Order: sequence, then structure tokens, then C-alpha cells
Amino acid sequence: ISIPYLLVGLVVLWYPRGWMRWGAFASQRRAKRRRPRASAEDHKERLPGDESLWLGEEFNKRRNWIDLLRGLAGGYAVAVVGIQVRAQGGETGGATEVLLLIGGVLLMGVAAQTLRFEGRLAFYPPVFFLGGLSFALVGAKAAFFAFVAVWAVNLALPSASVFLFCYSGFVLILGVLFGAPIKHAGLAAALALAPVVASLLMRRRLMAQFGRKAKIVSR
Repeated sequence: ISIPYLLVGLVVLWYPRGWMRWGAFASQRRAKRRRPRASAEDHKERLPGDESLWLGEEFNKRRNWIDLLRGLAGGYAVAVVGIQVRAQGGETGGATEVLLLIGGVLLMGVAAQTLRFEGRLAFYPPVFFLGGLSFALVGAKAAFFAFVAVWAVNLALPSASVFLFCYSGFVLILGVLFGAPIKHAGLAAALALAPVVASLLMRRRLMAQFGRKAKIVSR
């Protein structure tokens, strides 16, 4: 275990997304509030019952790209250089235990990005954060094509839960095809499914949007 890399990874991974609204981001948000508001015609409004992810909205959010970088950097710091198995005398018996340790650390990071307390417990899909973790676990090619593939079929996906379910499958299949260890591909897929399973167990849906409540348009 490399303590410096592990500590950096913990800070990067376990820092909740909601805390980004403080400090510099809070000042930016206050500056935006002072600007003239755009007309209602400038932005499409979410219809009642629409739980899908909108590509245009998600890709235009700066915090999503910060999440991607945080997942990549934190995942690399923990899973690649922070915790490693070093063979001694040809023995590698600790590989499974190390993978479980890495999985536990990354799962806590996913939980920190998924859960929020907004008067009550809310669940959000950390799509970009999971994408960054996948780069560290299954490699750049598999993670890139899995991310592109799930957004390519996004128009046919009715909710964030289905989105993450499909992304989990893409990561697992492409990770194995591109030569990633099956355990690492399985871990990446399991992390993508974790928010879905948690929301089902708690009987709370995954919110379609980070940072604001979905708008309701009367018909």
C-alpha cells in the first residue's frame, strides 16, 4: 500500500459532489444569478414522468467533467498505484483480498457521489464519475467505447437506472474484449450497478438531473 497515493485517492473519490457548490462554485452560481434570465423558449422543459438523461444538458455541465477527472484520477491512485499485489516467491494469494479492498474504497466513493440529503435522502446517477473509474479499471479503450456506446443508445433509454444498467453491460463486455482482467471488468460493472441496486432497495428513484429538480410542465 502506497500511503500518499491512497490518501490522495481517498480525498478525490470521497469528496461529495454536492460540496462543489461551496467556495468558488458558490461564487460562480451567485454570479450567474445576477445575469438576465433566458426566456422559457431558450431551454426545453422536462415533461412529467421523464426520467431520462439528456445528452445536451449533461455534457454542458462543468461539474460532470470534473467528476470524470476525479473518477479517473482517484481510481488510478487507488486501484493502479495505491494498492498493489507484489508477488514474493511466486505466491500471489492476496490478489482477491486486494481486489475486495479496492472495491470497498471505490464503492464508498460511488456512494458519496450518489447520495444526497435534500430534506430527505435522494439518489443521483454519478454517470461521469463512474466513467472515470472505468478508465482506471478496464483501460482507456474499453472505457471510452463503453461511454460512447451508452450515450449512443441513450435516446432509447427511459431512465437513469436503465442507463446505468446498460452502461454496466457495455463496460463488462468491452472490458473483457479489450483484454482487461475479468475481475476488474466485473468490478467496474458492479460499481455502475450499485446506485441502481441501492435506489431499488430504498425504493427511491434515481433523479434524472444533478444539481436541480426536474421541471414539471402542465399539459
